[in-house]
Amino acid sequence: VDSEDILHAGEPVIGVEPWMVDLACSARGVSYAQSSDTGVSTSNMKLNVVTRLVGLHADYVMSTRDDHNYDSISSKSQSDDIWPADTIHRIAVQQSLPSFIVRGWVDQYGPVAAEIISQLANMPGPVTLRRNALRCDCNENLIRRLQGEHGIDAFAPRSISKAKGRADSANSIIPVPSGCIRLAFNGHTPISARPSKSLWSLRAWKEGRFEVQDMGSQIIVDAVDVQPGDVVVDYCAGNGGKTLALASQMWERRKPSSASFTCSASSNHTGVIIAHDVVDDRLKQLCGSLARARLEGQDDVPSGIPKVITTSNATSLGNEIADVVLVDAPCSSLGVLRRRPGHRWALTEDMVRREFPAMQLDILQNASRLVKPGGKLVYATCSICHEENEGVVAKFESLKCAEEWTAWDVSEAEVRRRV
Repeated sequence: VDSEDILHAGEPVIGVEPWMVDLACSARGVSYAQSSDTGVSTSNMKLNVVTRLVGLHADYVMSTRDDHNYDSISSKSQSDDIWPADTIHRIAVQQSLPSFIVRGWVDQYGPVAAEIISQLANMPGPVTLRRNALRCDCNENLIRRLQGEHGIDAFAPRSISKAKGRADSANSIIPVPSGCIRLAFNGHTPISARPSKSLWSLRAWKEGRFEVQDMGSQIIVDAVDVQPGDVVVDYCAGNGGKTLALASQMWERRKPSSASFTCSASSNHTGVIIAHDVVDDRLKQLCGSLARARLEGQDDVPSGIPKVITTSNATSLGNEIADVVLVDAPCSSLGVLRRRPGHRWALTEDMVRREFPAMQLDILQNASRLVKPGGKLVYATCSICHEENEGVVAKFESLKCAEEWTAWDVSEAEVRRRV
């Protein structure tokens, strides 16, 4: 296929769209016709376009920072004239994002919020830990341990403001999970001021006193609102991050005298957590973490700990067995792009708009049969795309099998529970 046909056909090729070619050539002071006349191959042309776009993105990021002097940046790269007039295309280049992602955010949140979200997708995220209640009974003890033994400064966040709603509204604040601890350093901290050791090499981690887990993931576990005695299914458990968090929460919420508190499913445990995933290798990672988290195989394991069961065969579980089922479904991960920077270029619009939502609805239907009457079904993703969240829920609620389900507001319930 001729390179001109590819680049001007109106379809993206490995993330390169026709308007991007025009911009890249304009930035280099050449026309597409000139570059074609040089005999550059199609593959090299794509590479040159991508390289120039990456350079434009880097120039933009550097020119907007106020902590360095970037005199070496060309005046043309700093000028507004070089950026596309179209808002979506401008944000896409400045923030190094496929235009279909930016377009979706603009449609859903508006241009101002979409630009802020795009900027955040390129900023280093904070480092957040989750205290394991089975190994450490309060945040202060863990914070002192990190500082005393490893020289790591940490603190317990007090509140989180929601992206929407008035700042003085009660609903504008999301309660911080009780075991959430944030490190004082972040991606902007000079390397010389950061901890000299990896978090996974620290004795406190090896002893199971904390896990590295984003606050958003911890908030999902809080939404499950697990209680001692519950039977809980983590339907898309993956490597078990939320399974471990559910066990910690169940243990922390036991009654003070309830080392012997039991549930009907097991006479020796405060509850049962079933970690399910269709990929066995992911569950193997969880099995390796159970002993470290004080959930099995140790002499100092307390009586009454939650029982964790792993399985890749959902049909073996039967129907209506769980008080709570958490479906943290596979998704586009559009809400965590700063953790997976390259992932944006592995996505297509069809995947985000159709493939993922169809798969998520199917998973949600299959998981719903496990919930016993009076139980709860919690659906979550790490995407911020409407089609993968509200869209999937709306389709589920329209199904005949969902006629007896009642929706409940997780955030309002959490605020009322904690006030």
